Amino acid sequence: QEILEFAEQVEIDKVQEILDRQIEMNTNIAQAGLAQEYGAQIGRTLLEVYGDGVTTRARALAAAGSDARMGGCSLPVVINSGSGNQGMTVSLPVIAYARELGVSKEKCYRALLISNLVSIYQKHYIGSLSSFCGAVTAAGGCGAAITYLHGGDYEAICRTIINTTANV
Repeated sequence: QEILEFAEQVEIDKVQEILDRQIEMNTNIAQAGLAQEYGAQIGRTLLEVYGDGVTTRARALAAAGSDARMGGCSLPVVINSGSGNQGMTVSLPVIAYARELGVSKEKCYRALLISNLVSIYQKHYIGSLSSFCGAVTAAGGCGAAITYLHGGDYEAICRTIINTTANV
């Protein structure tokens, strides 16, 4: 609840710089992952097999960023919870949905805050040594933000986080 309240009430100019950096850097590496043959090329394969719908594009961007990062691309990323792949997971699908839905830049920033902070909050309770992959907490944050972009309230956001975690 406090994360949602913070995201909805914070003055955007206080968080805009880091979120602009996250949008720019993480988008750049995802585009590199789609344009070049990095790693397993999961991002490229998703788009080729399933088309360019927003659900596929959201997954493909995160996968392409990871393909590039893990495949040797030297472009920087903005991390989450100490991980570049988690940083891309909390941001790239949210950015894709924000663009698809045509929401304002401010709403996109607020959604990115939800995604980043929910992921960090969940990660806090997992600890530093766990068999539970941090990408799951990033996916929970991402899902919460996408629910927010679609107009979901606190209860809907909570159910999204629960469903994401329960699936694992």
